[in-house]
Amino acid sequence: LLYRGTGASIFNECQMMGLQFGFTKFYQDLLINVNHSSSTGVKLTQNEEFLSASLSGVTVGLFSCPVELVMIQQQRFGGSFFQTPLKIFSQHGFFHKGLMRAYSVCAARDAIYVCGMLGITPVLQTYFMEKHDCSLSQASLFASLIGGAFAAVPSHPFDVVKTCMQGDLKQETYKNVSQAASKLWKERRLMHGCFWRSVNIVATVYIANECRNFMSPFFSKIPV
Repeated sequence: LLYRGTGASIFNECQMMGLQFGFTKFYQDLLINVNHSSSTGVKLTQNEEFLSASLSGVTVGLFSCPVELVMIQQQRFGGSFFQTPLKIFSQHGFFHKGLMRAYSVCAARDAIYVCGMLGITPVLQTYFMEKHDCSLSQASLFASLIGGAFAAVPSHPFDVVKTCMQGDLKQETYKNVSQAASKLWKERRLMHGCFWRSVNIVATVYIANECRNFMSPFFSKIPV
C-alpha cells in the first residue's frame, strides 16, 4: 500500500522535469524574438527569466494535472496504471470534474514552483558569483536554498487545495476551488505538510540546478 501510485508518480516526475526545462527555453527564445530586435548575444532581463519559467509552469500543468490526479486516485483506491485513468474518464470525463479537475490551482502552483527552480535559482546563482565572488558550487547551493524555498512555501496552499480536490472526484467534501480553499482555510490546513514538502523541493531544485550547470556546456554544442 505504501507504494500505490508509484508508476504514475515516476512518470509524472520524469516527464514533468523535462517539459519544464524545455518549455522554459521555448518561452525564453520567444521573449527574445518578441522583445529584442536582434537575438545575437541578447541576455534576458531578470523579469523575463521569471516570466519564462512561470509560463512554463502553467503550460506543464496541462500535463501534470491529470497524471497527479491518477496518482492520487491510485493511492486512495488502488487500481492499475492504465485502468485508473480510463475508469476516471468513463465516470467523470476529462474537464472540470474529471482528469483536468483543479487545473487552475495546479497551474498556479507550477507557475510558482518552476519560477523558483528555473527563474530565481539561476538568477541568484549568477548574482552570488558576480557580486560576492562565490564559486560555482557555493553559488549553486545558496541559490538553490533560496529558490527552493520560494518554489515550495508560496506554492504549498495551492498544492493542498489541488490534492484535496483531486482526491474527492465525487465532490462530497470539496466541490470547487473557492469552496475547497475556504474550507481548508477555516480548518487551518492550508500549510499542513509544508515542512516536508519544502525539504523535498529544495533538494530537487539543488539537484536540478547542478544538472543544469553540468549539462549546459554539452547542450550548447548540439547543432539545432
